[in-house]
Amino acid sequence: MTWIEVADTAVKIGLGALIGGVFGILSPFVLSRKEVMMDRRSRRLKHMEEILSKLEEYFTFIIEHAASTSFYWTCYYDKLPELADAKKDFDRDKKIYDAKHGLSVSAMTKLVLLGYTDLASFCREINETTTVCSSQGTILSLWNVRGRGNNE
Repeated sequence: MTWIEVADTAVKIGLGALIGGVFGILSPFVLSRKEVMMDRRSRRLKHMEEILSKLEEYFTFIIEHAASTSFYWTCYYDKLPELADAKKDFDRDKKIYDAKHGLSVSAMTKLVLLGYTDLASFCREINETTTVCSSQGTILSLWNVRGRGNNE
């Protein structure tokens, strides 16, 4: 065996060991980075599911509240038997309105923290619109505009 063959074999073994060592060192870093990214993605999805759940609960409450409010205020001068139930629903909704409103505020805060400021501002606009439209004064003024609020 000549010194060229020995050197050739040493270089092949050395390069193989060097390549194996580099991959042995880099692969745990790459895998841990991938795991961190997957963990971030799963946490982000979990937060988005929580946000959607809160917004769904809030908007469901707003729709039900608007329905019972409009029924209560449109039937105020009528003597329907369902009016007592509507009054109970209306009073109950007034008591829990702040707690339900807190759901939307919490969801919008999480959206801002996750970087979805456009979506948070859109939800804020919807929230303000539903708050204004479901207030008692707006419904009474709409009722009086139609000319039906003067009947007793």
